[in-house]
Amino acid sequence: MRTTSYYPVLMTGDVAGTAAFYVEHFRFQPLFESDW
Repeated sequence: MRTTSYYPVLMTGDVAGTAAFYVEHFRFQPLFESDW
């Protein structure tokens, strides 16, 4: 078996705040958003 890709999974109680932190400080852009 060969790994072709991977991604981190982050768990948080404050999804919006965590997303805003990564956008502001690291210039990340959301690729998928959901209102789970």
